[in-house]
Amino acid sequence: MGTRFRRLDVPEYWEQYWSKYPQGYTILEALLNWVAQVDSMVDNINDWNTYLDQFVLTFDTELQEKVTLVIQDWQASGVLDDIISSALNTQATELRADVGERTGLPTWLQTNLYSAVKMHDDYLRSMGVNIKMPPYNAKGNGVDDDAPIIQDAIDAVAASGGGVITIPVGTFILRSSLTLKEGITIIGAGMVYRETGGTILKCKGDINGITTGLIDSDSSDMRSIILANFLLRGDDEILDTNKTKYGLTGSHLRYNVTIYNVAIKHFLDGINLSQAWSLDMYKVISNYNGRHGAQFYNAANRINIIGCEFNQNEVVGFLIPSTGVITSQGIMLLGCLFEKNGSYGAQINHTQNVEIRQCYFEANGGIADYQLFLRGLANFENYTVLLQGNRFYTTETTAQTAVNIADFTYNVEIGGNYFHNFDTAIRVVTGANQNIVLMPNTYLECTTKLLEVGSQGQVTVVGKPLT
Repeated sequence: MGTRFRRLDVPEYWEQYWSKYPQGYTILEALLNWVAQVDSMVDNINDWNTYLDQFVLTFDTELQEKVTLVIQDWQASGVLDDIISSALNTQATELRADVGERTGLPTWLQTNLYSAVKMHDDYLRSMGVNIKMPPYNAKGNGVDDDAPIIQDAIDAVAASGGGVITIPVGTFILRSSLTLKEGITIIGAGMVYRETGGTILKCKGDINGITTGLIDSDSSDMRSIILANFLLRGDDEILDTNKTKYGLTGSHLRYNVTIYNVAIKHFLDGINLSQAWSLDMYKVISNYNGRHGAQFYNAANRINIIGCEFNQNEVVGFLIPSTGVITSQGIMLLGCLFEKNGSYGAQINHTQNVEIRQCYFEANGGIADYQLFLRGLANFENYTVLLQGNRFYTTETTAQTAVNIADFTYNVEIGGNYFHNFDTAIRVVTGANQNIVLMPNTYLECTTKLLEVGSQGQVTVVGKPLT
């Protein structure tokens, strides 16, 4: 509301004062005329303020609606995105290009300007790209295909040297696979297993979810990859064993690779990676997949699986398959859950140095299966196996073996484990010169054998292992 000005007033006692002098009335008349002019100006100003108030009201009710409609049209046609993108990106790019060309500037000023631009770019890279913000504007509405938009962000960030891509709350439909690039970090707003809230990447059709591009050249190792805080979901409406789609797949995913707080479900394999090195998985859930929860093959090395869950997959929860030669080494499973998988909870073949500690195995497979199956390679240096502090439980009322170990040389150390309701707790078969170091374990309702040793097995008993 505009300010209202008061009109001038001449006090009545002034007339008595001026009436004593003949010239007083002349002065009073002049003063009254001046006051009348000022009052007219005050009235005009007040009328102008009234007009402005009315204009604001008109803008609020009419013009604002028109402006809003115009901006919405610009946004729908992409004009607004172009304007914002140009304002945000072009100036910094032009400034960076111009700094070196302005030879008239002192060298110290050129350097400082360039450093300021670089600092600005580094800051933006560290803060990350939000794919729902310009220039990407992903929908995340569970309907529109956001895969091309997310891929554009991955390509752009990788081209600038790597950085963070933030995917906020929403359901982002993928009708094509996302291809990772080196130096990329993808962070969601939270892993939501029940599919309410958080970040969901939902594949539609027979596609892989996230791939490294199936790189086959050793010179093209994928390094410095982080995936965190989202649900990656396959299309269970078309799932069958003939499908070849995986949640996370590819080869040569090596060095400084971390997957944290990610759920993967309704694929053929949740994870299917070849020649993965130095990979850490923390709090990853891979459930309800048509075959395996996770499969690592062809020289998996230094794989650390910590606090993860592999449950209710159709075949094996965690698998390193047989390939005929020693292909993998340095596999650690720590604090993981393997439950209700169709065959084995975990099956690790042809691997050197296996460490499994504080894991829980329950109700995996049928009577012919094992909760845990470990196989080295006969007549080959397979080094050590450590099973410590794990719990094995089955609901099967008929014969089943908890742990099967075959073809490992050197030391196999088993201690501090808990076995409940098995026919045979530990079975060691075939192999050459196996040295089994059996530490104390707890066995409850194991009906037939606590330990079965096959050919050429050598058992060293420490303390009272059969408790």
